[in-house]
Amino acid sequence: LYSLKKAKLIICATPATKNLISNKFIKKTKIINQISMELPKKINFQNTKNNRNKNILFVGKLIDLKGMVIGLDAFSLAVEKDPKLFLTIVGSGVKEKQWKRIAKKKEINKKIKWIPWVTQNELKKIYKQHSILIFPSLHDSGGQVILEAISHGLKVIALDIGGPGFLLNNDVAKIVPVENSCYSAVIEEIANGILNFSNLENS
Repeated sequence: LYSLKKAKLIICATPATKNLISNKFIKKTKIINQISMELPKKINFQNTKNNRNKNILFVGKLIDLKGMVIGLDAFSLAVEKDPKLFLTIVGSGVKEKQWKRIAKKKEINKKIKWIPWVTQNELKKIYKQHSILIFPSLHDSGGQVILEAISHGLKVIALDIGGPGFLLNNDVAKIVPVENSCYSAVIEEIANGILNFSNLENS
């Protein structure tokens, strides 16, 4: 409290953090997201090549907070309606074995490719082979991967939590609301987003 009182400027990464600041300090509080990246000269939005439309991507640490249990449930739901869908998971982490068990139990393990951490140059090549990034993170103030994905023409599906909900809009993404919602509704919304984006015609 003393630090907030003495501060000339209070910087928050997201509106959620700003909402925690007392009203008496709100006038000197600003939202500045910490993400920075080098943008390409031109962004070619997805669906210029139909052969990547069915390819879904997740990039991140394989930990609980990244929310890919939700992602796997949603992908499984989408695959029931479109068996041509394919998911690539790029990253490493303590939940890898658990997520693979979930995929096997849901009988979607043959629809998923698992890739450990790669270099940035290799990741750029992977982006170009996919059309949709799913980012069901439960706790991210930013999420640089979502901006990288958009810069490579991917559509993004993310939860309306933290940084992604603040950074994205429905022109380049599907933002899934979680407040006053339930688990089944959230995974259905993500699945519908996958199906809708993967069926877009060539632009």
